[in-house]
Amino acid sequence: MPLPDSVETVTLRLYDALHADGTPRRGSIIITPAPAAIITSGDNAVFAGPVSATYDGTTVPGPLVLVATDSASITPIDWTYTVQERWYDAPSRSYPIALPAAEPDVDLAAIAPVVASDGTLVPAAGPPGPQGEQGPAGATGATGPPGATGATGPQGTAGATGAQGPQGNPGATGATGAQGPKGDTGNTGTTGATGSTGAAGTNGTAVLNGSGSPSSGTGANGDFYIDTSGSGFIVVWGPKASGSWPGSGIKMAATPKITVASSAPSSPATGDVWIDTT
Repeated sequence: MPLPDSVETVTLRLYDALHADGTPRRGSIIITPAPAAIITSGDNAVFAGPVSATYDGTTVPGPLVLVATDSASITPIDWTYTVQERWYDAPSRSYPIALPAAEPDVDLAAIAPVVASDGTLVPAAGPPGPQGEQGPAGATGATGPPGATGATGPQGTAGATGAQGPQGNPGATGATGAQGPKGDTGNTGTTGATGSTGAAGTNGTAVLNGSGSPSSGTGANGDFYIDTSGSGFIVVWGPKASGSWPGSGIKMAATPKITVASSAPSSPATGDVWIDTT
């Protein structure tokens, strides 16, 4: 049957017992609590007697789950176990050990022997007694340190408006405001007086024409000249620069018919070109 949940336990792992030549020993290990009886405080269970593990020369016995020697739920407390190693083919020995609950899993080979003890009995708690009478009030204690500042309370009701104070000094000039919207168009003003005549402008260029090449006296700088004396072609001269015409004109086909005159065209044929020099 398993131990009660209130009892603290320790898992004790046994070692592999061998002879000097490596062959396994045969025998048993017997572990006995020093107290004659161990009693739990809440479950009314009583533990007594040894626990043994047998070495059959083939396998190591499995671990043993034992009551911790300082479990707070038992009495006595802080007792020890006695370990007896009984071998058929080797000397036996006996020694006391403690299994504190702080080490819930331990190897037997790593435990150092301790002084044997039957433990200390822990009196069991009896039923609660009746409540006693209330004693007199004690003297007032010294004032404690100030407590931490409490949280800010809710805002109170607004008070009445106070009297108006004296006028303060003028404040600094504020920044320039944004530009306002465009105003309506104003009424048309009266016509002003006629201004004086301006200076004569620079002469513009002209396209001249004639029969034959232009003479040096014909036209002004920037002008062009068209020689219409050819049959089926014209010769264009210009522009005149520094008082002189270019050394030769540009011959251009005059088909369809190209007419140069200082008037609007009269009855031209389809495709004709008429140059009005007015």
